[in-house]
Amino acid sequence: MISPNKIIGSLVFRTREALNKNNAFLEKIKSYNFYDLVSDKGNVHLWHYPGTPEEISEKFQQMQDIRTSKYKYPAVFNYQNVKQQFGVNKGFINMTFNLAFVVPTDSEWGTPTREKLVFDMILRDIYAEFINQIKRFNVVRKSRIINVPMDNIKHDRYDVFTTGKSITSALDYLYCDFMDAIQIINLNLSIYSEICDEDIKQIEMESEKVFDTKTTKKTKK
Repeated sequence: MISPNKIIGSLVFRTREALNKNNAFLEKIKSYNFYDLVSDKGNVHLWHYPGTPEEISEKFQQMQDIRTSKYKYPAVFNYQNVKQQFGVNKGFINMTFNLAFVVPTDSEWGTPTREKLVFDMILRDIYAEFINQIKRFNVVRKSRIINVPMDNIKHDRYDVFTTGKSITSALDYLYCDFMDAIQIINLNLSIYSEICDEDIKQIEMESEKVFDTKTTKKTKK
């Protein structure tokens, strides 16, 4: 068996790798107002945070100094708990995820401005590449991992424009930051129940690269 969180972590890693090979994307985000917060030496960050909403909030509140702030954006919030269904389809585990892709924004911007300067600039590209990586996840693997349907990957998507005083106040309270998000709910992935050890190790290694556990220790100093 493979951890649901490590599956998403591996997908996040592969998404980051693909984005950093996309020269058009890398050039475009240079005009993003918060470019310095999401990039390092020309490459985009992309981090994975599995946890309850309260846990993720607490983590982000702690990451305010220069040592840890570079681990914040862009990020994929992987809200727990992950539903796992056994015995529905023989040979598979059905996993249902609720995720949010988040980037920093300006609390003074209205929805039309965010559409242009946040969603079109960076968020939609991250989301689209993540979906693409689900479709490509079995490539170069020794065993099949995700049973990708022939049609579209079914999920509910919300473009979350966090405008208005009440919502921005709530964000500042929860995360000490202002952010916009693309949220996907009820993302159902059918995972093969038998995966070879070599692929499991690869998935675990990739997952670790998009969440540096050392930040937990750093924030306690």
